[in-house]
Parts: sequence; structure tokens; C-alpha cells
Amino acid sequence: MSAVNTVVPQLTLNLGFEDNSWSISVRQLSNSVTALVACIPITWYATRYKDMRTPLLVTFGIFLASTICYALISPNLNSAQIGYNVLVSVGQAGPLTLLVAVIQLAAPHEHLSTATGLAFSARAIGGAFGSAVLTAIIEGKLKSSYAVEVEAAAVSAGLPQSSVSDLLAALQKGSSEALGDVPGGDEDIIASAVNASQWVYARAYRLAWSSIIPFVVVAIVCVAFLRGVKELMTENVEASVEPEAKVVTDASQRAV
Repeated sequence: MSAVNTVVPQLTLNLGFEDNSWSISVRQLSNSVTALVACIPITWYATRYKDMRTPLLVTFGIFLASTICYALISPNLNSAQIGYNVLVSVGQAGPLTLLVAVIQLAAPHEHLSTATGLAFSARAIGGAFGSAVLTAIIEGKLKSSYAVEVEAAAVSAGLPQSSVSDLLAALQKGSSEALGDVPGGDEDIIASAVNASQWVYARAYRLAWSSIIPFVVVAIVCVAFLRGVKELMTENVEASVEPEAKVVTDASQRAV
């Protein structure tokens, strides 16, 4: 969730796939709409065959594949990135739809509400921590290599050393007008600098996505050891709170 909601929009901007928030949001529909649609057949299968493990294994496997794809992302994969969005959304649809039901079926009856609340809280906290960790990985990589590699590319293309700071400031603004005002810069120099910038960002995002792969593998292993829940998927509805005394309806008994 952290990678898809936090990293992907930044990736779309900094790798040059889109250059404004509206276009990025429209592009992200390939993720959100696909996830909504994919939930329908996944839920139907789990309900029809009373099987949670198989769709979870399949969707986690798809998520692993999409994570590996993003771990190999590069600036020349503009169209492919939309396909990665579709894959990752299908991979998320299964866990987001079924894991809460699995937790509720596995929890003791008297702890149904507690287990459900704990599941949603853990997911929210995990998403928040995940965003922070991924941001730290990306920023650490950029801090160590961004200025050095962009400067080297620009100077090699003919940019005066005195204009490097202006170039870096213009790249941070992300404005074509600012890039055009860099002293001593021409189209070839700016193109070389932008290309170097995109590749540095790509390597930072690759590192962040690679850090997710072990967690997906652990999740797949855990899901593989889930027991079947077919006998628990009945028409009986369990409630988290039950009455402890019978309601007295007879008037004489109420008087007594």
C-alpha cells in the first residue's frame, strides 16, 4: 500500500512519465479502477468455493511479479509502467479483500471485534511506517548520488562548472522555464542533465521496491500454511456481542 500510494505518483513524475498532478492522477486510475473490478471475481471465487488460500496465493504471486517489475523500472518504460500498475492492483485486490475475512474466521468468537480492529489498525500503522521507510531509502540514495551524477553528465555535455548549482536548483523546481534560464545551458546539455536525473531517481525507486520483495515472499509462505476454512463458511452469522439474559415478556413475571 505504501509503495503504490506514495512512491508510484512520485515515480511517475520524476521519471518523466507525466509532468502535472492531473495527468498523474488519471494515470493512477489504472491502479484504483482495476483493484475495484478485480475484487469482484476474487470475492466470488472465495465465496463460491469456500476457499481463501488459493486466491490469496495467486494474488500475492501477482503482487510479487509486479514488485519485481518495479524493482527493474527505468525511464524508458513509460507505457510498461501502466501495465505494472494493473498488475500491482490485481495483486493487492486479493489481500485487501480476503485477509480481513480470514482473520475474522480464525479469531475466537469472543474476540471477533478485537481481531477485526487490530487487523485494520495494523494495516494502517504498517502503511504509515512503510511510507516513512521507503521515503528514507529513496532520499538516502538521492542524497548520496543525485548531485554528483547530474553534475558529471551536465559538465561532460559542456555546461560550465559555475552553472551547476543553477542547474540543480532548476531541476528541483521541475520547470522547463527554469531549465531554459540556466547560464551556459543548451538543449543538449539540459537533455543530458534531465536524463541523468531520471536515471538517479530510477535507481532510488528500484532500491525501495527491492526492499519490499522479502516481505511479499514471507506473506506468500504464511498464506501457503493457512488451513482450509470451508467448514467455517456457513450461513451462521456470528456477532461480537451477545445478550447474557433472556428478555422477560410476561407481565406477571415483570411484576415479580
